[in-house]
Amino acid sequence: MTSSNVRISVLVLMASLLCGCVLQSNVNTRKADQPWHYYGYLRDFYRDENHGGEVPLVWFDQVGFQEVPRADYQKAIQFLIPQGFRKIGSLSILTSSIVDPSDLRRLAADQGARIIVACSFPVANERGIRPVITNVQRGGNGLPEYEFALPPANIARTQHWYQFLTK
Repeated sequence: MTSSNVRISVLVLMASLLCGCVLQSNVNTRKADQPWHYYGYLRDFYRDENHGGEVPLVWFDQVGFQEVPRADYQKAIQFLIPQGFRKIGSLSILTSSIVDPSDLRRLAADQGARIIVACSFPVANERGIRPVITNVQRGGNGLPEYEFALPPANIARTQHWYQFLTK
């Protein structure tokens, strides 16, 4: 390797290190209403009920999660309101997949919620298809090629309700 190739390699390495690193906010300088934890798909379904009110600074480990049966969902919320809690947002999702509680807690921390009241219940089963890999073989370029079958399947849909509350 010539010295000019070494210099170019070193310059490319240094440029990638300098340009590839983005300055991150320090955890100690995070302010209220500044997103920190969560940047996922649940934000698209979140309904803000805060109406421009002040958002407290909440950390992930400060968010409580309370799961209740469907019949007790409104009762649980009404029980917390006289204790000084107020509604700041809600989330309602109809899905066949599982909603991760830690994702919810991250979103709640970003929104300033101290507690999440959760309720999940099955809504319906739908007939559909589910792709299944039936055969794997090595293709002409050396990469695997997959063959799929599409067997019928029952797909269970679950309704998830989440109420975000803060003090």
